[in-house]
Amino acid sequence: MFIFTRIVLLSSVFLLAACQSYSTSYKFSGNSDYQSKDSAEKEYVLQQSKNYSGLIEVYKERLKNGEDQNTRFKLAEYYYQVNDYNSSLHYLSVLLQKSPDEHVYLLQAKNLSAQRQYKSAINFINMAINKNPKSGESYNIKGIILAENGQLVEATRAFEMARNLYVKDEIINNNLAMVEIFSQRYESAVRYLLPLYLRGYKEQNLTHNLVFALLKSGDYRYAKEIIEMESMAPYPDALVEALADVSIQPYSPGGSSDKAMAMNSAKTTSASFVPTAPTIIAVGPTAKAL
Repeated sequence: MFIFTRIVLLSSVFLLAACQSYSTSYKFSGNSDYQSKDSAEKEYVLQQSKNYSGLIEVYKERLKNGEDQNTRFKLAEYYYQVNDYNSSLHYLSVLLQKSPDEHVYLLQAKNLSAQRQYKSAINFINMAINKNPKSGESYNIKGIILAENGQLVEATRAFEMARNLYVKDEIINNNLAMVEIFSQRYESAVRYLLPLYLRGYKEQNLTHNLVFALLKSGDYRYAKEIIEMESMAPYPDALVEALADVSIQPYSPGGSSDKAMAMNSAKTTSASFVPTAPTIIAVGPTAKAL
C-alpha cells in the first residue's frame, strides 16, 4: 500500500495550465455542408465527455471530405490532447505554410515543448508573440517553456509580461512560485501561493504546489493540516513522507531522473502539465503542465 501511495503522490506537485476559451481565426463552422445537426450534437457530447479519441475520428472524417483550416487545426489540437504530438505536428504542418495565426504557432510550440525540443519551441512561441504582442497566453506559455528548459530568469520575465497583460493571478502566482521551487527558494514560493489559497483559490494542482512548498520550507504541521482539510490523500502522513523525499528541478539533458523530476507539457481539462511532473499554469485551449 505504501509503495502505491508513494508512486501516486509523487505527482502532487504541479505547474498548472489554466483552461480558458479564446477567439481564433479558425472558428467553429456551425451547421455547414459537411456538418449536420446530428453530427454537431455528437460533437457536443464528445466534447462534454472529453472523449478526444472520438473527436479525432470526427475531425479526421471531416478533413477527409474536404480541406478546411478550422477542421485541421481542431484535429491537431485533439491529437495534442491525447499526447500524440507527432500526429499533431503532422496536421499543423499544412497550416504553417498558409499564413498561420498566433494559435497555430502556439500549438506548434506546445507540441515541441512536450517533446523537449525547447529551442524550436521558443522560436515558435516568439512567432506567436510577434503575431500578437498583446497575448498574455503566449507570454505565459513562453515562461513555461523557458522554465522547463532551466532558463529561470527569462521565465520570470515572461511571466511578469503575462501578468502585465492581465493573465489571472492564480495562474501567474502559481508559475512564479514554481520558478522559486525550481530555485529551491521554498519560503518565497509559499509567499506566492498561500495568499491565493487563503483567498479561496483551491484548484487541486495549486494546492498541491502549496503543500509541497510548505513541506520543503519545513512547515510540516501546516502542510499536513491542508492535506487533511482538502482531503488530498487517505494517508496524510504517507503523503508528507513521500513528498519530503522529492526534489524538483527543470529538465536537464543527460541529468539523473532518480531525484529530480522534469516537467512535461500541458494537458488535461485544467490544463495542468502531465501529473508525473511539476506543473505550471498555461493559458489557452489546452491549458498543464506545465
